Amino acid sequence: MYPWLILLIVPQPDITPDQCDIIEINHVYRVHVIEDPPAAAKVKISKQGSYLLFWDWSASQNNYVCIAWRVWREKQYPMRRGGMWHIHFHDKDLFREVQAVSFRETWTPWDAEVENRHTFDPAQRRGLTPK
Repeated sequence: MYPWLILLIVPQPDITPDQCDIIEINHVYRVHVIEDPPAAAKVKISKQGSYLLFWDWSASQNNYVCIAWRVWREKQYPMRRGGMWHIHFHDKDLFREVQAVSFRETWTPWDAEVENRHTFDPAQRRGLTPK
């Protein structure tokens, strides 16, 4: 009859909003060189994991710093709306919407969040907004 009426009946989850400067999906790969025998070296590339990284500009660091990260699931892909990037995801018992001015997707042989720990103490991260 009127299928759109069901949208009025089904309760919508409470959304915990947040914002950052950059949303990044970082796919981390490990490169292994197998030299057995040495003349026939082979390269093996394996995926370590994919992570959602949230970055803010730090004037004191003169660089972007990671404020929070989560394991990325393929269904969680940012969408551009109204000039901003938005991503929705379940985070423990919360349903979050994080928005950012920029989005990037990277494929690296290093974990960008772990690298950022060397220059910015994780204890100083603001994290995402608690409920």
